[in-house]
Amino acid sequence: MGTIGKQALAGVRKALSWHPTEATGLLAAAADGYRGNVEIRDAGEQVALTKRSLDVFALDLNAIEGRLPASHLTRTLSLAEASRIVEVRTGISELTYESAKATRPRDPSDNSSALDLSRVDLALSNAKDRAADFITLRRLAELLGLTTFSAYVALGDLIDAERPQQRAGCLVATHPLEIGYSNA
Repeated sequence: MGTIGKQALAGVRKALSWHPTEATGLLAAAADGYRGNVEIRDAGEQVALTKRSLDVFALDLNAIEGRLPASHLTRTLSLAEASRIVEVRTGISELTYESAKATRPRDPSDNSSALDLSRVDLALSNAKDRAADFITLRRLAELLGLTTFSAYVALGDLIDAERPQQRAGCLVATHPLEIGYSNA
């Protein structure tokens, strides 16, 4: 077992500042010392950031080889077949989920003009009421109905300008952070 620290992320920090996946953004926030419950995209589920969020475990691949979905995909001939196998093996299908999400109606226009600090504050307050210490920027954009990349960037810029004490990488605190904040 090992632990990921700030140094391990130094080489990718610049990319994480503008386009983190939620998982890598959460890892970076944990490495920076942020601790607490984080509300994430889609269903608004919460993930706990703790000291253990930085732990890396080693597994004996021979012991789990037959259980990995990938080991059952070597002879597949189509994406649909691969998706079916993964769903049978794991009980979930990210492809089915993403396909369904892609068919939902979306507003393709740049809706960054709909940004309003009072709406941001209300969304953060509501997340705090749900016991979240942080909310991902992606989840916040989703709650505000911001659907374009430019609107996402504008949201980040608004928070950086108006609520800098609440910005924590790709996370936004539901309360002002103190210098050196750690909920460890």
